[in-house]
Amino acid sequence: MPLLLLPLGLIAMYFASSANDARAKGDFEEARTKNSLALSMIIGSVIFGIIT
Repeated sequence: MPLLLLPLGLIAMYFASSANDARAKGDFEEARTKNSLALSMIIGSVIFGIIT
């Protein structure tokens, strides 16, 4: 069952990395958006893990 959470984790890592890149460029609004998406993926992964 842990492999079912892998896709959400990979997506979260992508958004977190994109947020870091945006922050480095000074685009704080984009960084905030990407961080929110990453957090949503992490929360979804945890909830899915608890359910299964």
